[in-house]
Amino acid sequence: MDLSDYITAVTAQMRCKRARAPVAKELAARIEDQKRVYVEAGLDHTRAEAEAVRQMGDAKEVGRQLDRIHRPRMDVKTLTLVGIFSLSACFLQNMVVVAQSNGEIAAGRAAFTTLSVFLGVLLMTGILFVDYTWLEKRPLAVWIVLLLTAMVPVERIVGRECGAEIIQYLLLALFLPAYAGVICYYRKKRWLGLFLCLIWLAVGILVFYFCSGRFFSVMTIGLTGILLLVFCVVKGWFDISKHPALLALALMVGGGICVFSVYILKWRGGYQGARLEALWNGGWENSYIAEEMRRILKNLQMVGGSKISFPWEGASAFLLLMEKLGIAVAALAAAGLAMMFVLMAAGVRKQKNVFGGILGAACLLGLLLPTILHILCNFALIPYCEAVIPFLFPGWTANAVCYTLLGLYLSVYRNTDVAA
Repeated sequence: MDLSDYITAVTAQMRCKRARAPVAKELAARIEDQKRVYVEAGLDHTRAEAEAVRQMGDAKEVGRQLDRIHRPRMDVKTLTLVGIFSLSACFLQNMVVVAQSNGEIAAGRAAFTTLSVFLGVLLMTGILFVDYTWLEKRPLAVWIVLLLTAMVPVERIVGRECGAEIIQYLLLALFLPAYAGVICYYRKKRWLGLFLCLIWLAVGILVFYFCSGRFFSVMTIGLTGILLLVFCVVKGWFDISKHPALLALALMVGGGICVFSVYILKWRGGYQGARLEALWNGGWENSYIAEEMRRILKNLQMVGGSKISFPWEGASAFLLLMEKLGIAVAALAAAGLAMMFVLMAAGVRKQKNVFGGILGAACLLGLLLPTILHILCNFALIPYCEAVIPFLFPGWTANAVCYTLLGLYLSVYRNTDVAA
């Protein structure tokens, strides 16, 4: 059996078609290396190739072994947690909606929260079966299309409220995955690539800020993008010295934040300027909402709660959970989320494909950082803000964002042993 026939026989045993090409390439390289050894030992090319092929073992058995290795596999542990949280989300999000409407809720609104979770699960399921590597093929095109889409006046087409939700979804769900493609594209350019990644991040932040006006959401995504860059530098994917690169990142990002802050305070002004000034001066600590949150925190019980009046909404979902069901239930929910993030981090670490690692990290950070900010906000440790927490924050957009990022991460994990 010659080299070509052997590789064909091996790959014929593999059910995953996408894995056949990289496996065939690897087998050919190994056989050629062994063939070279035999040629140097004195065999002619034909006999050397035949002997190298024979040394590889029975084609069908090798193919079956490779089929077991190179096949899609689900992250069962993470999926189980997501399933448990999704069932709980129907109740927990409904609780937020009830509290927001002061206990007056129709059956239709309860069905609304359940439907948004159900559609989110369907969205996640569809995404996890898609080959994520298509994002790697034309990353700049995907990134530019995303930014141009954000600039389209959708509010005039579908209405102000619906248009704002679409922009918010593009920002919170698609910005980081698209940016992961940009990082993967430029990482081989080393220092120039790092600089270009920062430039594109700044452009994206500015586009979404002026198109959405969502100061906190844009800043959160910007911070997440910077953390993703730091992660890639630490992993060595830019092939540059880590400490100088991190110092350069800190200087460039710090300078950019200073320039943007001066712009907001001196030229933009208005509500966003007042918020930034209050954040800088610590004035938010004496606000009505912060005081009310501290009052609720002081009266929490370990199990069960009370009926405290407060302007409840999605941004205070974790505090509402503690107030209505008790500290123990909230701690259990936080532990479950922490376990999910730990499992996702472990999945990212296992990635053999560099883009898979970057995209998985982007999805993890896109869920983790807002969760941390949401909990800190609900403990009145940072200014009140609309940070989305998975499974607790109600609404179509919040659920679509959560399940889109989970679907992309699960797609990455599913193809861990498939993508080259």
